[in-house]
This record gives sequence, structure tokens and C-alpha cells, in this order.
Amino acid sequence: MASYGAWIQLFGWLPLSVGLIGCTAHHAKELSLNASAAKPGNLAEASGSGSNSAAVSMAGVQNEAEQLPTIPNYSWFQLRPFKVAESNSIYGWTGEDGRDTNVILRLAHNSLEYQRMVMENAAIYQRELVYFNEGLASLAQEAAQAGEKLRQITLPGLDGQQWVVNVTRTDLRDNGSAGQIYGQLPGQADSTVTAAFINNREAFTVDSPQEQVYLVGEAREPGELVVKSINPALYGSPFH
Repeated sequence: MASYGAWIQLFGWLPLSVGLIGCTAHHAKELSLNASAAKPGNLAEASGSGSNSAAVSMAGVQNEAEQLPTIPNYSWFQLRPFKVAESNSIYGWTGEDGRDTNVILRLAHNSLEYQRMVMENAAIYQRELVYFNEGLASLAQEAAQAGEKLRQITLPGLDGQQWVVNVTRTDLRDNGSAGQIYGQLPGQADSTVTAAFINNREAFTVDSPQEQVYLVGEAREPGELVVKSINPALYGSPFH
């Protein structure tokens, strides 16, 4: 499990996504982003349960992004392009078929992201745009202000489904406006959840072999998540 997958998804719309989205720690080393070559805070090796994991800091991903050429957005790109089909107090699911190329044209920021999403279709079962108003940063800040630990979060699945996550560890920065959250699904010891956020932009991965749930939440814009159900045998994801 490469724990930095959620950080990468925060910048999924950038050209960075083509080379790095869902890379494992091994792939990252092949791309010369290993800990020995990185500046402090860019990439840190951490030992997981029986395997090596890695955590990419917000600064590290941003540094990589800043070195990339700017690709203009499509002229028709817009925030929250689809109507909400189903909602609760936290999330709004759009219900659009995110694997459809016409839908992808409205999801993608630019031609490079469009190409990446179309290629990615072969390794995912479903893709859906989900909206939220108050995200993980708000929860982290509220807990910090109350002097309490963040013990539980909720992440969106697909078609109105959501997942409760028991928090096992947090790495918060800037008074809770940015950070990474680690956890497990209740009663599923073999599950692994990572989430990363910067203000109202967030991303996550859910890996639950017991439930056969493999989800990736990718940041589109603040308050917007592209949620995907992936085939872990095919998707170049942090699960392997």
C-alpha cells in the first residue's frame, strides 16, 4: 500500500497525473522520486504492515506540479457541471456515467486529462462526480479547536453510498487546513483508507479486500470529487 496515493489524486487534473497517478512506491523510485533523492518533506519512506509505504507531502507534490508546463483548460470547462441526482447532508451525487466520453469531456480540465481518463476506463468499473460543501479540513479544524482527536470521517462511494472510516492516525498542517488522514472501515481489519486535503480540495483511497471495495476519490476542484470504483488488478493504483 502506497499511502501517498491520496496526495497524488489532489492534483489529478495536472499533467503530473499521467506519470504519477496511482504509482506504487516501487514506481515512484523508478521515477527518481525516492526518499534519498527528495528534499525533506517531499517523499518519506514509512514502514507499513509487512510492506513499504510512502507519504508525499503537500509541498512535494506542489513542487513537482510547479515545474510542469501549463496546459489551458477547455473553453467550456465549468465548476459543478452536472445537476445533483441524490444528496444527503454531506454529499451530492450527480449520477452521470463518468465513463462516457461525452461526460468525460465535461469532467476533464483539458485534453491531457481527457486522454488520461479515457485510457483509465479500461481499469475502472464506474466513475462519478460528487460534490461536498464542508469537507475534511472543516472536520479537522473543528476537532483541533475543541482540543479533541479526529476519530471518524465519512467518505463518499458511488450512487449515494458512503463509507464511515475509523481514524487511526492523522498528519495535520496549517492548523488543520491541510493534512493526511489514515484509517480503516469499521470491523474490517484488512482495510486501508487514506485521505488527503488542502483547504476544500481533497482526495482519498479505500482498499477493502473483505468487502471487495476499491475506491479512488480524485480532486477535481474545491468541493468536487471524481469517485472511481477500480479494478485493482488493472488500475495503476496505490493498492499494489
